Amino acid sequence: MRNESDELCRTLGLSVCKVTRNGKSYGEHKAELEGKPTIRFTIRWDIDRAIADASCMNRFYENMEKLGYKVILYGQSGKALEHPKLMPYGTQKCFRFDKLGEGYDIPDIHARLLDRGKPYCRLFLPVPKRIRQYSRYHEPRTVCATYRYYGRFIRLQFTKPGYVRRIPYSLREDIAKLEHFIDMQNYTSKHRFQSVGQVKSVKEYLEVQICSLSKQRCNLNIRVSHEEKMGHYNLASALRYEAKENYGKQIKEMRGELKLCEELLSEFSAVRDKCSDLRTEITIERNELIKQRQRVRVR
Repeated sequence: MRNESDELCRTLGLSVCKVTRNGKSYGEHKAELEGKPTIRFTIRWDIDRAIADASCMNRFYENMEKLGYKVILYGQSGKALEHPKLMPYGTQKCFRFDKLGEGYDIPDIHARLLDRGKPYCRLFLPVPKRIRQYSRYHEPRTVCATYRYYGRFIRLQFTKPGYVRRIPYSLREDIAKLEHFIDMQNYTSKHRFQSVGQVKSVKEYLEVQICSLSKQRCNLNIRVSHEEKMGHYNLASALRYEAKENYGKQIKEMRGELKLCEELLSEFSAVRDKCSDLRTEITIERNELIKQRQRVRVR
C-alpha cells in the first residue's frame, strides 16, 4: 500500500515521506531525544571505553569480552555475517553494531582506532571504597538500605562507568529507569522503611485516608451545587476553591504515595535479588584482581 501511495504522489508531483527504520521503540527514541539513559546508550558507552583502551581490532574484541559481551562476527555455517552483532552479559538478546548509531559500525570502529593511535584511557576503574566495603561486609536487609545501595550503584554506573566489568542485562534495563529508582530511594529514605510490613501498613493507611477525603470532597461538591441553585454564587465559589485546594491536592499527593507503595511491594523482591547478584559479581571481580596481582608478584 505504501508503494502505491508513493507512486501516486510522484505522478501528482507531491513529496514522498522517507521511511527511516532505526529498530528502536518509541520509548527508547523519546528517551534519547530527552537525554535520558537507555540500553543502547550503555552499550555505546562500553564500546567507547573499549576503543579508548585498544590499539587494534583484536584488542577491541578482547576488551568487549572483558566487559562481558559476546561479539558475533560469524554465523553457524562459518560465513562472515553481513551485519555483526554483540550480546550483552546476562541475556540472549543481540544488538547489531550498525543499529547502535553513527560511528559504532565495525568499519567506523576500525577507522576510529586508526585515527586515534595509542590507547589513552584505562578500561576499568577501581571500585570505590565505600561501595567495596559495603558490598563485602554488609548485606542490605532493610527496604531502605536495599534501595539506597541499588540506586547508588545505578547512578555510579550512569555517571562513571567502569566500576563493574560484567554488567548484568537487568541492571542495564534499570539504568534506563534512573529517575524511577531515585524517586524510590528518596521515598524509602524519607519513611525509613525497615520491612515490607511497614510498607503495607502505610499503603492501608493511605487507602483509608483517600477514601475519607473523597467522601468529604463529594459532600462539599453537593453543597456547592446546592448553593448555586439557591443563588449564593460567592459562597459556592469559595466552597469550590476549598474543595480544590484542601481536598484535591491532598488526594493527589496521597495517590502518588499510594502508587509508589504499590510499585515498591511489587518490585522489592526483584531489586533485592539484583543487589545480591551485584554483590556476587563484585566479589568475583575482586578475587580475579587478587589472582592477577599474585601472578604479577610471582613473575
